[in-house]
Amino acid sequence: MAGSDTPRRLDPVTVLAGTPNYPSGAAERGVQGTTVLEAELTDGGSFTAPRVRESSGSPVLDEAASALLLRLRIAPGTALPVPQPGTVLVPVAFRKDTLASLQSKSCADFNRDAAYFTTAFPQRSLRDMPVFDVATAALVAAVPVARQVTLARELTDIQRGVIADCADKPQARFLELLLDRISGP
Repeated sequence: MAGSDTPRRLDPVTVLAGTPNYPSGAAERGVQGTTVLEAELTDGGSFTAPRVRESSGSPVLDEAASALLLRLRIAPGTALPVPQPGTVLVPVAFRKDTLASLQSKSCADFNRDAAYFTTAFPQRSLRDMPVFDVATAALVAAVPVARQVTLARELTDIQRGVIADCADKPQARFLELLLDRISGP
């Protein structure tokens, strides 16, 4: 494709579990992911003809993303500038974990998420799960700057350890196991 024929990628839209746009019951089953939609943006700021360009791994989330995009409108005068009309790519990220929800996340819940992730993305590592993105952001804020470089080097082993710990101790808290691994022996 020529440069001018390439759809422009807009900022992601994030849909959190518990909000009306997250499909009912999906988060409880560990269903989460990002759907990238290709759509036409009108000069009025609305979207038409959404098509799934990259699936979230869940037909339910892909359908919810398309329905949401048809309801969205980028209104002039908001904090966001209205992009030029034309073909655009819009990532719609369905996320069940937030910094606040990590406080109470159990390993049983993590294991449900892992089971879904393994089924939906068999080629990917459990370390690619969205919960680790959220947890890593929390960790960066919680550890001293001097420890952050070392932590970045150890992150893969820490994540593997937490995955194994959660499999062995479903009653444990995900964040506590993560913090224990960071603290070390």
